[in-house]
Amino acid sequence: MPTQQANEFAASLRALHIRCGKPSYHRVCELAAQFGGHPLSPSTISEILNGKRLPKIDFVQSFVRALAQHRDGAVLAAKHNAELRRWHQHWQQAQLTDAGKRPVEDRCRCCGRAYG
Repeated sequence: MPTQQANEFAASLRALHIRCGKPSYHRVCELAAQFGGHPLSPSTISEILNGKRLPKIDFVQSFVRALAQHRDGAVLAAKHNAELRRWHQHWQQAQLTDAGKRPVEDRCRCCGRAYG
């Protein structure tokens, strides 16, 4: 079941996708593969951008790098590293918020961490 955090994070990723020229999902996958990032698939991109679930950090990093590459048409530079750090922080916040709203039964009884 999609969460509010997944929907909000997806909206942010969709906005980035648009700001970077809205390349096709296939093109994003090609770009991710070019720099050796985490492999992406069009179906996974669709799921994430539609807010069906929060992505893993590997997805976020590959997706953001691929979009930056498409937008700038250049080898990834220092400015991309700063952008990746911002997205990593945004992802962490979404994960923490999502974990904080999960039902008690989805948490470890000894430490309170969310499963999954």
